[in-house]
Amino acid sequence: MLATLTAVNLWLPEWIPFDKLPISQFWQVLLLRIVLSLISIASMKTWFPSSLYRLNVRSGRKQNFAGLGIVAFLIAPSFTPSQFSGFSFSQVIEGITFALFIGVDEELFSRGFVFAALEEYGIFLAAVMSSIQFGLLHFTNLFWGGQSISYTLGQVLSASSFGFLCVGIMIYTKTIWFGVALHGLYDTPMQFQSSVNFTKLVTGSSDWFPLIIQALIYILTGWILIALNDQERILQFMDKFGLIKDREEPVIL
Repeated sequence: MLATLTAVNLWLPEWIPFDKLPISQFWQVLLLRIVLSLISIASMKTWFPSSLYRLNVRSGRKQNFAGLGIVAFLIAPSFTPSQFSGFSFSQVIEGITFALFIGVDEELFSRGFVFAALEEYGIFLAAVMSSIQFGLLHFTNLFWGGQSISYTLGQVLSASSFGFLCVGIMIYTKTIWFGVALHGLYDTPMQFQSSVNFTKLVTGSSDWFPLIIQALIYILTGWILIALNDQERILQFMDKFGLIKDREEPVIL
């Protein structure tokens, strides 16, 4: 089931020739993303209906502030006015929309369906395995995207750690949509790179030191957010490292 839906996500464009439709490439890709998103939702509803609550747009006030704060903190440094210079208002809106639909599609599949499929084995294991699966999906860029091995390996590491962060945000806020927003906005700046710069980037080598630091930050943040959903786990962790003095034991009557 998991392998089948992964194959659908990878090869649907080959099975349904969206590029033959009499619409612009922008709408071809959006239509593909919409179809894939609907397939992920239908799969969740069919096999894991209990996970559908994460599609709710509402969350608690504290969780909303946390979700918005994390998205703003991680995304704000990536957005500078110079990135959008030379583009019309409609082109900017089109680029942001394009990136957001990448977030919708990939989050509904990896954090929606794949995480739900693994959740019975425990939240942390599901978080790790679904994040690794999300990262490994980027290996296809080595064959279809013309990327170098070094850049692709760096992308796999970055995507895996980013996926773990998105799981943490989803678990803490109890909704998938903050992760969708983070994912889409994270991909937005790349939509405004020139083809020359983009080709130079993806065919070059990864800068491993900042990639590893970034990955560790994403993983730590994701772990904290997941653990905050389980206060007993936080207490056990603090007690293990001597951060709690004289922890009260339950009274047995």
